[in-house]
Amino acid sequence: IINDVGYEMLFERKSEEGEETLFSLTDESDGIRSLINSLPLIMSVINYGKILVWDELETSLHPHVAELVLGLFNDPEVNKNNAQLLFTTHNLALMNSSKMRKDQLWLVEKQGGASHLISLDEFSSSQLKNNSPFAKWYYDGRLGGLPSINYSLVKDLFKEVKQEGNDG
Repeated sequence: IINDVGYEMLFERKSEEGEETLFSLTDESDGIRSLINSLPLIMSVINYGKILVWDELETSLHPHVAELVLGLFNDPEVNKNNAQLLFTTHNLALMNSSKMRKDQLWLVEKQGGASHLISLDEFSSSQLKNNSPFAKWYYDGRLGGLPSINYSLVKDLFKEVKQEGNDG
């Protein structure tokens, strides 16, 4: 039945010479396939004003495509029913005051083996303004939520493993 009535999705690209070439979905990148597979869900969530929970939004998505998805949810002309996107990410480019408000951004801080959520909105306006460089300040450790990495300890472990491998 699928062969008789099924449709194959084709994508058009122009070559450097201006010729149109068709590609099947299987010939597209993981990012395009991920976006195409997610579009019906995104459209439904936005259309019905629901909540979409997406773990690691940037996985298999080009950073600009992740920004596109975020933009659709933040655009009142598109998101007329106030749908919400709740997502995790390691993409600092999304942590930008031009893309998100500070009340939309939360960090996870590990303390004593437990995870604690910190909203950027909890910072006072004198500490963190709506147009502050969120990603830079996060990366610099000013907002918390960074993993604690002891490079010297990791380096020593690698050296020890290398020595053990050479001894035996």
